[in-house]
Amino acid sequence: MGARSPAEVVTADALLTQRTLAAYLIGRKAHYSFTVKGNQPGLEREIALLFEKRGDPDFVDVTPPDHGRIETRRIWCSTALNAYLDFPRRPGVRDRARINQEENRRVIA
Repeated sequence: MGARSPAEVVTADALLTQRTLAAYLIGRKAHYSFTVKGNQPGLEREIALLFEKRGDPDFVDVTPPDHGRIETRRIWCSTALNAYLDFPRRPGVRDRARINQEENRRVIA
């Protein structure tokens, strides 16, 4: 795995949400988007506490109906934990995000 350009973004599921991988990607001048779940319980707990009393989302996307479903994605961002969390990040990039996705299915009879 290697980032080929400074604009490259690597996404990973919870299994790969590791400090060593983040540090490697930063060393390659890449950005990353990681999922945090139970494999990082402390990090997951801290992010959940931060977004517990969230206001309106920073971004909302509603997809048009496709195959009987409508998806709504809401994203909240914060920089509040950046100085506190010990997780590698690129200088100048200071976001943590919580993403909520809903899927509404319509049944056509």
